[in-house]
Amino acid sequence: MHAKLTLIVLAAVIGTGCVSKQRVEFTPTSVELDWDVLAGGQPVTVSQDYRLIVSERTQGMFPSSLAVARLSADEDPTATEAAVVLDMEPEVDFLSWNSVFDDFRSISEVFPMNIMAMDGAEVTVNTLLNASYSLRAGMLLVYSESRKSIHEAQVKGVLYSVPARRMLAAIHADAYIEDPVDLDDSRCAGSPSADMRDPRLVCVGQFEAKMRDCLLALMQNDDPVKATAPDGWIPDREIEPLIWPPSEDLFRRRW
Repeated sequence: MHAKLTLIVLAAVIGTGCVSKQRVEFTPTSVELDWDVLAGGQPVTVSQDYRLIVSERTQGMFPSSLAVARLSADEDPTATEAAVVLDMEPEVDFLSWNSVFDDFRSISEVFPMNIMAMDGAEVTVNTLLNASYSLRAGMLLVYSESRKSIHEAQVKGVLYSVPARRMLAAIHADAYIEDPVDLDDSRCAGSPSADMRDPRLVCVGQFEAKMRDCLLALMQNDDPVKATAPDGWIPDREIEPLIWPPSEDLFRRRW
């Protein structure tokens, strides 16, 4: 009877592939960046959601490309204070961010900022806007991720208009998981429920959803620019369908 019970318990452990164990004391992996870093020193705060900063209607903001820049603090033990660095994985971030807006026709492209585009400049909102303008981006999202505890993570960001160099919105997501997955346990890798128990992944998903809602609100507040023909434009000949290759008679008649 004892042997049979042991086999049942062992089978249950192998089947789940992810076993709870005593967790060590949590140590934050990065320094949390304040709102003023993401807002370039301007006063801005937002609770759990997004907040539009522009109140008047805009014109011609969409369609637009979107540059994204994830910032973090470089914890150099020899430095007096942590420097802000660009924390991007271009190949991964390009695919993940474009998948967020792949059904938004008004967002032509989402691309991560690369450190090469900074041309050696210090990573600030001002220099990121300069680089985004050089890359012809219409908007720029500056955001950061942080892990408050083993149970809680947060993502906060500020959305900018690149041509106008002004803030459009602030976005904030915060996730709390009562029983977080232990990602240090290799047996948890690939578990179907692991992603739903990872505070960071849950929070990133919430942030992306709030970004979608934020852009939809901005689109509803934007008037498209109507394309018109240049003033005084009059055709100098009869407009006819293109014939190719042109016949000799047609060539003589036109020229």
